[in-house]
Amino acid sequence: MRRMNRAYFPCLAIGAVLIVTAIGCGPARYPVEGKVVYENGEGMPGGGTIIFEPVDTAAKSARGNINDDGTFKMGTFAEADGVIEGKYRVAIMPTPPRNPNKPPKGYPPIQKKYTHHEKSGLEITVTRGTNEYNPKVSK
Repeated sequence: MRRMNRAYFPCLAIGAVLIVTAIGCGPARYPVEGKVVYENGEGMPGGGTIIFEPVDTAAKSARGNINDDGTFKMGTFAEADGVIEGKYRVAIMPTPPRNPNKPPKGYPPIQKKYTHHEKSGLEITVTRGTNEYNPKVSK
């Protein structure tokens, strides 16, 4: 049998580490946080989900959980891990009522147009660094 050169094994190990590291990193992501607010500055109550859909289809969508006070942090691959740089259309999905056949008075807490990124009129351009986004919605 032929013996392999001992220098081959360190190169193989370094190559494997580089491949695993490159796969885990992905594209750069930047923090985006904010608060969904009404025109009077009050936070949207009840929680829900905010979704960023990229205008450039090469980017990935991002989402964040909206807390009961309207605050959120966005993530692309994991919760609150940031958003890839670019322009996005925004949709806001309020938490569904417990009984959809008998929603509580005042549900949904926003106009229905905000639940569709194509119709909401809400957009954000994510740039390098920390981004703050406070979308204003109507009841």
